[in-house]
Amino acid sequence: MKEPHPHTTTNEQGDTLTYWDDEVRYPPHIDKENPPDTTGKSLPSPPVADVNLEVPFIHQLWDTPNWFDGHWACGPTSAAMIVSYYGLLEPIPITVKSPFPHTTQYGWYVANDFTHNNYRFDRIAQTPRGPAQGFYGTAVSKVANLGWVAVSEGQTAKGLHIGMLPLLRTFMEPLGNSVRHSPPDEQIAKESLDNGHPVIISGQPFGLAGHLMVIRGYYYDPKLKLFGWIMNDPYGYRSDGSSDFDGGNVVYLWKEIKPKYMYVISGAGQPPLK
Repeated sequence: MKEPHPHTTTNEQGDTLTYWDDEVRYPPHIDKENPPDTTGKSLPSPPVADVNLEVPFIHQLWDTPNWFDGHWACGPTSAAMIVSYYGLLEPIPITVKSPFPHTTQYGWYVANDFTHNNYRFDRIAQTPRGPAQGFYGTAVSKVANLGWVAVSEGQTAKGLHIGMLPLLRTFMEPLGNSVRHSPPDEQIAKESLDNGHPVIISGQPFGLAGHLMVIRGYYYDPKLKLFGWIMNDPYGYRSDGSSDFDGGNVVYLWKEIKPKYMYVISGAGQPPLK
């Protein structure tokens, strides 16, 4: 498989950014001219799993603050799921009105200014309906021809590192873990999960132009001789934007994900025992 190729650009704010071939493009949409591949039979509930890490699920639309438009927030939301899995975020319960009133524990961090390990997540980035900070402000920037997307890494004129890799490293490195950009590889994903580390994967599932999700586990089907990958899809099951919170703990086949690249965590730092 061809490895993704990095590109460097500078945006209107003077940020120097790195993005990759087939980087996430938003707002998400279903390409009606190229309908989703439904030949792979993913399941809404996984069978007995070989590994299924307890990664909290956050919906990028329905578990984030009422004022926040999360349509461009798959990357930041995936990062928030990962960080909350390691026990590094104190729950901040908020009541979200849509699609019905409910309480969410970690969605506040996706959009709001906060401080962790003396690092303040106050950088501002635009959503479809105004500015936001937190995980979103750190991970997302404007890229020529792509719009506002989750970039891999970059540095502003003030020296502030932004992007998915700096965001994840800010939390993971104090635990003794490293984070790297990787070509998509089932064996690498399996080894990471076997070692207790979930994976963030970028792909083009179900007609989306680009999307970031969390792989939390897997099982092996000896009859089909393939893996089913257990996902937290922040845009809902089959990446359809559904309002019934069905994106957590769902099974996708590798070919359904249509993977482009991964963010892989390695090291001894593990979540706290419950």
